[in-house]
Amino acid sequence: MGTFHAIQRGYRSRFVLGFVICMLINSWMPLTQGIRQIVVGLDDLLLAAATGALGFSTRLRDVRKAGIKPLILAFVLTAQLIVVGGVLTLC
Repeated sequence: MGTFHAIQRGYRSRFVLGFVICMLINSWMPLTQGIRQIVVGLDDLLLAAATGALGFSTRLRDVRKAGIKPLILAFVLTAQLIVVGGVLTLC
């Protein structure tokens, strides 16, 4: 494994640790509304950074090589999450 991949793995592990810490602080510690907004904003920023990192590390050549089935599965799972989340929100 090359140096780039080792560095990339280190960033991912730090991201996961930071994300979990933000989640625990937001869930378990009594915070003022102002601090809670900062923590939730930081949590959203880290989630957006992770999503972007996933997209930036995707190579179109690999997507074409995998074929259409994984893309269909991703679409179906995303649609399922949207529908189930919407139903749970309405209940």
